Amino acid sequence: VFAGCLSLRSICLPRGVRALGSFSFERCSALTTITFEADFCLSSMGLGAFKDCLSLQSISIPGGVRTLEMSVFSGCKNLATVTFEGGSAPLHVEIEAFKDCSSLRFVRIPRNRKKTIGQGALPAGCVVETF
Repeated sequence: VFAGCLSLRSICLPRGVRALGSFSFERCSALTTITFEADFCLSSMGLGAFKDCLSLQSISIPGGVRTLEMSVFSGCKNLATVTFEGGSAPLHVEIEAFKDCSSLRFVRIPRNRKKTIGQGALPAGCVVETF
């Protein structure tokens, strides 16, 4: 939808969005801020949805999100911190979700949230913290 939009700096996703399609914001290299409206309903972030968003440094993912598909943040070289907000739904992070995110050091997930993290989903040296 917005793939390759080089001038896009921030997005606010409205509460009615249920899923982000494959490669929705791929190569939006100036994108620094992703926010979600209150009571956000998103349950899935599609294949490569934010792939190669080079300016993105951190993201807080709403608790309703259940699935991060393959390569969803792949190539986001400046992404350093990912925080999953509280939620009761199990979380599934597919393989290579954060492939080539060389700055990613911390992924924060609520202690009580069940999770499955696919092989190679996180770069080497990335620490999963619970809170």
